[in-house]
Amino acid sequence: MNPADNSSITTPGDPIGRSTVDLGQRSPSPVGVLAYYNVNEGNSGGLRRVHELLHAIGPERAWLIQPRPAHPVFQTDCFSRDFGVRRVGINWGIFNYYWPPTSRRVRRWVMERQPACLVLTSIWAWAPFARAGAPCPVILDAQNVDAIAIGERFGFSHPFTRRVTQAEQKVLRVVDRIFCCSDVDRDHVAERYGVEPERVRVIPNGADVPSDSEILPGRLDADLESWLGDATALLFVGGKLDYPPNAEGLSFICDQLVPELERRKAGAYRVLVMGAPVPSIRLPESVRCLGRVPSLAPYLRRADIGLAPIFSGSGTRLKVLDYLAWGKPVVSTPKGAEGIDSRDGEHLILAPKEKFADAVHRLAQDPATAARLGQNGRRLIQARYSWTAIRDLWRAGVALD
Repeated sequence: MNPADNSSITTPGDPIGRSTVDLGQRSPSPVGVLAYYNVNEGNSGGLRRVHELLHAIGPERAWLIQPRPAHPVFQTDCFSRDFGVRRVGINWGIFNYYWPPTSRRVRRWVMERQPACLVLTSIWAWAPFARAGAPCPVILDAQNVDAIAIGERFGFSHPFTRRVTQAEQKVLRVVDRIFCCSDVDRDHVAERYGVEPERVRVIPNGADVPSDSEILPGRLDADLESWLGDATALLFVGGKLDYPPNAEGLSFICDQLVPELERRKAGAYRVLVMGAPVPSIRLPESVRCLGRVPSLAPYLRRADIGLAPIFSGSGTRLKVLDYLAWGKPVVSTPKGAEGIDSRDGEHLILAPKEKFADAVHRLAQDPATAARLGQNGRRLIQARYSWTAIRDLWRAGVALD
């Protein structure tokens, strides 16, 4: 579909007989946004994307449905039972909408509010409508391709991966529009599930772009500055550090990258890790995890090099976009930069696991190349990946303009 297309959309499985709804028609009807987790305090890329989506729709139209508590800004309908508090093997919160009382509550909300459309922030938010469909258009904002992310974690022949694949296939078959966060995910959706191209739009992840004055070098508190000393400050923004790709990246930093950098030049590097939960294991002396912080800005400003040692998962990594937005040179695995329209040697450095330390060390010794990469990367974000521009794509995608 063309982003400006305001044509009617046929809704499959319509239980009340309304087969088409014009998304372009202005109306006071809300836009329901369904999240299986609470989005109030985001410390992950997925939560940031949901917040940007909500702001794109606007507080006057967006109506969030999520586990308690209610959002402080957006109108919210909450459900009380949250299976996400159970952390054994997987995030059991993905089954929140499968709980019959929650499903009934959501369906009742839809019948009472008669939303202009529903936006699912995950395939797992479709469960209340799996039997009878929804009485309005439904859009899936796909933060990744779930079957690929789960398959890389558990194995593609694992029973849970097969279950996720089946669920994803069913949802992609019936929703009216699908927003993918990259061309890579769009191609996966088309090849894996045979989704028609006209139902898919790419709405990328993005970053807040600081002003030129904001990115000027800055210093942290005295304790951190004493610890950093004259070392090269490496930054790893982990967000959810118990999310397997981030946990794997942190393990690589502690077990392989830091020892190799120490071998090359002892005491020359320090690694700042941002995210939660703070690991209970003892970290190397040259690695400090600061947990969740009110703002990443001081640490992005202070860092010399951004790290993205990511080896699995799907979607695009907001940490890489943030590093680039702040003009930082980045060393990433190919997987870490997947889905971002960047070029190795122009916007960042791509390095596999076995060459990652060498890439970091060489970049730290070459300030001219580091500065050039930082400038090019920042220009890339300004041109293509600012949240301001991406909000416009969402608004066009749900035809609110």
